[in-house]
Amino acid sequence: MFFDAMIYLGVNPVKARIMYYAVYIGGPRWVALKPGRNCGELCINSLSESKIRWEGPTYDTPEFQRNFDEARQFIEANPTISIEAIEARAQSTNPGDFFFRHQSTYEPTGPGDPNILPAR
Repeated sequence: MFFDAMIYLGVNPVKARIMYYAVYIGGPRWVALKPGRNCGELCINSLSESKIRWEGPTYDTPEFQRNFDEARQFIEANPTISIEAIEARAQSTNPGDFFFRHQSTYEPTGPGDPNILPAR
């Protein structure tokens, strides 16, 4: 949707792809945490309600800047690259990323699951 909106507004397609990549890897991200399975009052698999794990933008980090600079050069050299290929590149350069691995939902293993809280 972000890419399509930029194109609709007349942004140069190459610049739109670069901006899409920047937001995809460095913008704010969130995942819905599914409530756990009810297995008793003191069960570690129970969460009282669905919550969201959210992390803010990372544009100011050296990792983002390095990743972005490499991707910008790649996109400029491949100006018709698809959005799917841009996303695949982002995911391949960040294989351990929690949000890429879990997409829109994650089922915690219990209240002590370290993935419930932001990594920072």
